[in-house]
Amino acid sequence: MLVFAAFSLLATPFGCQEPFAEDRHDLATFRVAGVSAATDEDGNTTLSASVWSGLGPYHDTLPQLAWSTSGDLATGEGATMPVDFPGSVGLTATSGDASESARLDLDHAVTPPAVAGFTRQAVDLDITQLADPVDARLAVEPGDDVPIAVGSAARLHLDAPDGTTVRWMSTGGQLSELDRDTTDWFAGTAVLDNNEVDTTAPIDPGIYTILALVYDQAGANSWYWLDVAVEVDSSLLYTRGRLFPVDAEPAAGAWFADVVESDDPAGLALSNLREPGDNEVAVCASFPGEGFDFGPLADGWCTRADVAGQTIRVEGTIQ
Repeated sequence: MLVFAAFSLLATPFGCQEPFAEDRHDLATFRVAGVSAATDEDGNTTLSASVWSGLGPYHDTLPQLAWSTSGDLATGEGATMPVDFPGSVGLTATSGDASESARLDLDHAVTPPAVAGFTRQAVDLDITQLADPVDARLAVEPGDDVPIAVGSAARLHLDAPDGTTVRWMSTGGQLSELDRDTTDWFAGTAVLDNNEVDTTAPIDPGIYTILALVYDQAGANSWYWLDVAVEVDSSLLYTRGRLFPVDAEPAAGAWFADVVESDDPAGLALSNLREPGDNEVAVCASFPGEGFDFGPLADGWCTRADVAGQTIRVEGTIQ
């Protein structure tokens, strides 16, 4: 089980304004979004965290991770520590003046739940239907994996193992869960009164990032990063759940792409898509010959500067 301690963020103008409170569904200010453990055959437990920077799905400063359990200390992503089961692992993540602590309670040696895949489909619902009964919303069949209109919805499903539950978090819009591993994400927000929609507000067009945290209440956790596009007219590269505007014709396959820093919420942009070659190098947590995984960049394994200026292999479809 993952337990979060008090959250603190100092000297920042980006805190919540009354009467709206940031909750655990919001990817807003700096926070520990997830903690994972994996114990090998020799009894060594490797620890990882997903740390939201407060900027977007990237970090400009590498977060500092301090792990502790049973008198032992370790630092950084992928730290290995001895853990006596049942037991707990403490984590304090810091970046500049921002800090948050979390505790991972482990009933036994665990393996992170494997995510087999996902679906992301436009669904014919609008923000006024956010509080409709689950059965009524499930009766609306979803369509294709395409950008959605402001005020409408996308249905997200994670292929998570039995016995696990998915908690959804997003950089905007509003989530309304349907079952343990499926949610509708609305491109707008609603204020409820007695569980009925009272007022609604649209959100801006763009690409919004969503984190799906998979957990089993016994300490086994994993996560998956997804994007949803809202009224984006350009071609998009669909890769490992993420979406990036590109100047390219529809196709499927693998490409080389140059990475540049961007003012877009993703923090990075891809340019000069071309046929892959032989001059591949390891970038962040991805290795030559495999499609780049943007997840570790969002989690805090590397900074945006570590990736910008690099050439990466991207795999997926352009549409």
